Amino acid sequence: MKPLYVTLASFLAAITVFSNPATAQENANHSLLWKVSANGLEVPSYLYGTIHMICEDDYFEPTGLEEAFEATDQLVLEVDISDPSIQVESLKYSFLPAGKTLEDYTTEEEYGRLETFFAEKVDMPLSMLKTMKPFLLSSLMIMPYIDCPQPDSYEMKFATRSKKDGEAIHSLESMEEVMSVLDEIPYERQAQMMVESIDMMESEAFTFEDMIRLYKSQDLEALVDAMSEYEAGSEEFNELLLTKRNNNWMDDLEAYMKDKPSLVAVGAAHLGGETGLIQLLRDKGYTVEPIVQ
Repeated sequence: MKPLYVTLASFLAAITVFSNPATAQENANHSLLWKVSANGLEVPSYLYGTIHMICEDDYFEPTGLEEAFEATDQLVLEVDISDPSIQVESLKYSFLPAGKTLEDYTTEEEYGRLETFFAEKVDMPLSMLKTMKPFLLSSLMIMPYIDCPQPDSYEMKFATRSKKDGEAIHSLESMEEVMSVLDEIPYERQAQMMVESIDMMESEAFTFEDMIRLYKSQDLEALVDAMSEYEAGSEEFNELLLTKRNNNWMDDLEAYMKDKPSLVAVGAAHLGGETGLIQLLRDKGYTVEPIVQ
């Protein structure tokens, strides 16, 4: 059985897969690492775009990341998935309303397809999981397409380092807040997106390996464009999954950076576009510059 943090990482990855991020504006600057300065910051902070799941052989740290760690005194994540209390808390928000199962939100044919997929690809009987919310189940659907038995995450690696260095780790949102946003998507639509995902993943039009290759190139625009073709018509939920969460984070994000120089590590999909964190920080008067190779 995989550690619970892997399930949480795959859940965050699913949020990215089912959103359709806007094209990064800084397409000429291929960078995952950005320096945030000015607007009252005595010491710069850094913004880093992660991918929530990655195999050990593919893990890399771009130019400047080591220096960013050395220059900052605390780590800020979407959710601190290394915290056991958060891992346990996530279970409280994982299930459908009492008496409801996935079958209540799908047709007989759709449920049959999902049942077959879970049996053949996930190697788990859907009957044991059908009381979970569809978005949580979608995170399990990603796992068979990740070509390593125990995927890692940037968030876990960063958290391990920060703990070793005695630095504080902060979350921009609680699991309750994450799930309250996701619960705004009707369960019927969440279930439909699961069914649509079967076609996407089995078509192999865009694979997890493709996503990793683009991520390692640090070309946010190319990564976003490819994901936009891959995703299951999820542009309708951009406002919830990206824009709303980005705006919800801003007050705490500013407070953390003004308190101590911070390394802020969030999914790369949250960085670019008119409502991405780079632009939101610039709109507040900060200077945000890419750290390029």
